[in-house]
Amino acid sequence: MSAPKTGPSTFVRALFLLAAIGSSVGSAVASVVLRPSLSQLILQNELDKNPRTMFLNITFAPAVAAGALGALYVWARRSGGKAPWRLEAFARALSPLTCAAFFPWLFHAEIWRDRPLLFLVMVALFVFLAQKTTRVALGSFRALGSLADNLRAIRGSKAAPLLIVAGAALAYVLYFSYYTICFHYSVRSGFDLGIKNNIFWNTLHGTPFKASPTLGPHGPSHFGRHSDLLVYFLLPIYYFHQQPETILVLQSLFTGVAAIPLYLLCARHAGRGAAVFIALAYLLHPAIHGANLFEFHFVLFGLPLLWTGWWLLERHRNVAGVIFLALTLFTREDVALWVVILGLYFLFAGARPRAGLVTAAVGLVFFIGVKFVWMPMISGDESFSSIYAGLIGPGEKGFSGVLETVASNPVFVLSTLMREAKVLYLLQIFVPLAFLPLFAPAWPVLAIPGFVLTILSPTYSPVYDIHFQYSPHWIAFMAPGAALALQRMTRGDGRNRIAALVGLACGTLPVSYQFGAIFQQHTAFGGPIAFVFGIDDEGQRRHEAIADLATLMPADAKVACSAFATPQFSSRADAYDMNQGFFDAEYLVFPTQKEAFIANEKQEITARLSSAAFGVVKIHPPFALAKRGHPTLFNAELLDQIR
Repeated sequence: MSAPKTGPSTFVRALFLLAAIGSSVGSAVASVVLRPSLSQLILQNELDKNPRTMFLNITFAPAVAAGALGALYVWARRSGGKAPWRLEAFARALSPLTCAAFFPWLFHAEIWRDRPLLFLVMVALFVFLAQKTTRVALGSFRALGSLADNLRAIRGSKAAPLLIVAGAALAYVLYFSYYTICFHYSVRSGFDLGIKNNIFWNTLHGTPFKASPTLGPHGPSHFGRHSDLLVYFLLPIYYFHQQPETILVLQSLFTGVAAIPLYLLCARHAGRGAAVFIALAYLLHPAIHGANLFEFHFVLFGLPLLWTGWWLLERHRNVAGVIFLALTLFTREDVALWVVILGLYFLFAGARPRAGLVTAAVGLVFFIGVKFVWMPMISGDESFSSIYAGLIGPGEKGFSGVLETVASNPVFVLSTLMREAKVLYLLQIFVPLAFLPLFAPAWPVLAIPGFVLTILSPTYSPVYDIHFQYSPHWIAFMAPGAALALQRMTRGDGRNRIAALVGLACGTLPVSYQFGAIFQQHTAFGGPIAFVFGIDDEGQRRHEAIADLATLMPADAKVACSAFATPQFSSRADAYDMNQGFFDAEYLVFPTQKEAFIANEKQEITARLSSAAFGVVKIHPPFALAKRGHPTLFNAELLDQIR
């Protein structure tokens, strides 16, 4: 490669870039040396003079040294005329080191705990700089050729990439299975796990979709709220261990194993090497962690089913593909919308237009039939339409009212979208993916489930919170969308593709560290509750108390429980969450500490114990057991504790 003409500007660019590299590396070193003081510096801007001076010296001394050495090199080689060009090429090859300053800051969870939006903006800048400098570096010397050869070698290997993804998926399954079981063992799981386990148990025992925790002993079918038909396909596994732990493991299993069909799907579009990056980014995505940690929800089960069906249809294995897409439809009514969107993607992308048209049509008929006909017949109304309150105009109801507002008043709809919480949520979804899905063909079509089922809601915040169960509506299409974007990039300069993968890693790692549940466990949430990993002393105490009280009642007793105790007794026909009603409960299980009650639990328990309708059977802190008609010898003692 011949050297271009050089001049003062080449020399200045080289020195500037070398100084930036030196300053960035120096800042990283200074941040590591003074790491205990970083929180004090960032949160209060309070740092003693000596540490502050040390920080500045360590930051800028390498910049001065790098610039001086560069100038000395050019002066020593001044006779050849190529020295400025060579110096600039060397600096460009090292330009990714300008990102070094970000690392100590972005991997310091305490700094950003109350500044999530600023953190995500910083990570987005980090991603942009990493992509830009990678492209610059790959244009220097022969770096691009050698790296491209390595990537081709990876793509040429069939077994190694799949083994990497399978190993990571297995590690994910074991990790999340263990910790979600520990959380349940410690009597910290709650409402939704109790409902779903009770549905599994009752469906297995001949009462399909009976959900006594919320609907009581003779209430309507839970199918009117969610069409979780997939439960029938999982019952043969549940049969062997009819407890909440079984469905927690199933949830982690489906969520982790989903990385394998995602890899296979992405490999068809972006190659095996890139598919490994995307599959690992999926397993590290904090939105997936939050959904997995939060109780139990069928929406996660749709991911491996959709991606397997998608991959099979692309390979023209129609029968197997239809089976997996049918299972996707049966997962849940909102997940059924994914099949419609997949069909539209096939249709608009031109890959398999006929298959796309049939898939979209069948999926739409099923979705409308279940969501707007079958379920309302059972519940008497459209389920969960209340989350769109504010978008339903006067005299309207249900989702048709939402569509009317969207069509007739888009300015109002946009005003509900432009809120900080929703911007934060979208950044949490897209920054780990380095915004790649936004460059995929037909990405607006792929974004429909996420848009409609999350951020379109005006004020119901759980749907646009990554710690709840709704984010898979984005991930279902945005993760494959990253591969579709990379497929487009292969048509141009190879540097763009490599830089995109570097950006993907730079987006995934810090965001997963800050909001996820693997790299550090201090900021993870499952829904609205800070997640406790493992079994601590308090968790063991809670478990022992519940296990002791459970021995004092028949296995088929009707029991009303405080929220966090409900899952512990949900493997029976009638287990009630007392926040939804006491119904015909024969036993009550509730806390012995007043601060542990939620909602109206304390008032309701106080009333029943004071009236002598129930008598305390045993107090085993932090829980107690009462029985209808039991002697009230211990009632006064317990009432004194909870008042």
